[in-house]
Amino acid sequence: MFQLFVLPIVAILFSSCSSVRADRIKTPTTNNISLVSENTLLLLAMDYESRNFREGSAELFLHLFQKTNKPEYATEYLKTLEKLSKYKIIIQKFKELNLSGDENREILAKAHYRIHNNNQAKDIFLTLKKDLNEDSNLFLALIYLEEGKTDKGIKLLQNRLDSSEKFQLFTSRALAKIYMLNKQYQKSLELYKKIYKKYPVADTMFDIEMIYQKLDKLDEFFIFAEQNSFDDNYLLDLYVEKRLFPKALKLINKMILQNPKDIELQIKSIVLQEKIYSENNQTSSKYMIPLIKKLETLISVNSDNAFNLNYLGYFMLEQNYQIKTGIEYIQQAVKIKPDDMMILDSLAYGQFLLGDCENALKNMSKVIDKLGLKEIEISEHWEKIKLCKERK
Repeated sequence: MFQLFVLPIVAILFSSCSSVRADRIKTPTTNNISLVSENTLLLLAMDYESRNFREGSAELFLHLFQKTNKPEYATEYLKTLEKLSKYKIIIQKFKELNLSGDENREILAKAHYRIHNNNQAKDIFLTLKKDLNEDSNLFLALIYLEEGKTDKGIKLLQNRLDSSEKFQLFTSRALAKIYMLNKQYQKSLELYKKIYKKYPVADTMFDIEMIYQKLDKLDEFFIFAEQNSFDDNYLLDLYVEKRLFPKALKLINKMILQNPKDIELQIKSIVLQEKIYSENNQTSSKYMIPLIKKLETLISVNSDNAFNLNYLGYFMLEQNYQIKTGIEYIQQAVKIKPDDMMILDSLAYGQFLLGDCENALKNMSKVIDKLGLKEIEISEHWEKIKLCKERK
């Protein structure tokens, strides 16, 4: 920690320039910098650093070191160059200024690693007298990994975790990732769970999900995510993706209780009910028509969503229920998203059902030109529309 004895004039100096933009700040010139006191230069360097004017800060720390020969200024100079990613200059200046000390040598080692001088970096890391900080510990482990010495890199990181009373976030994340890449999924999972308990962020949960998928234990992931109150929207999408519709419906109904005025949630709830009925072969009008009527009520309040309009319209076509009205909903969707081929496919199929073969063929041809026949539903519609005959 620097001890400052701030001169009264410094307060005047900085009150006049505190609002100056960093890109307009200029360091004292070579002619007058020697006339400025050490404390004033130090405070100016720290002010530059606080405003991210690091080039000026580095220049001042270098001058302070040359003026006073105090090693802490050299260290601050190297740290500032490191923040500027000027690794070759760090190596050059370390030699020119005849620097020493473990803290400076550690910065030097990291600079060598950044420009792929791994052998020099490793030699310096291994000869440091002080314990490596977490950052440098990771660099050395990475060197071992790049040399193919995976076990040695893992052991170094694990020893770091075992020997520290404080939670080592970066080391933990690096080790968990290495375990995963080496297919040691259970070890990776245990570590990611510890990380999430300490720092519950989405990226970590995504990693946990990925490992559970590799272990083919997605059910266990859902239990973990639910117990840790992970993001409902993420879980909802995942339930739907895995076709776990009852779980999705249960979750979305909970979300509706929390947000009773959210129309989109209510629409999604009905969509999920339709999927559950379909999976259970409960496709008769007894089950489906009440859902259509609920959807019509909700969509009349929120009629600018093309996907909802298309879903409702196509649902009506499938149920052979008020086909003309269903087509009107789809036409509204087309006006909102005229280039959406899935919506145009719905329209073409509706026109086919009404016997409007000319327009059905015209619209379906556009869909085929854009999407081809990979989608089963599109292929089925195309086969029917090709055989369409005008109804008199």
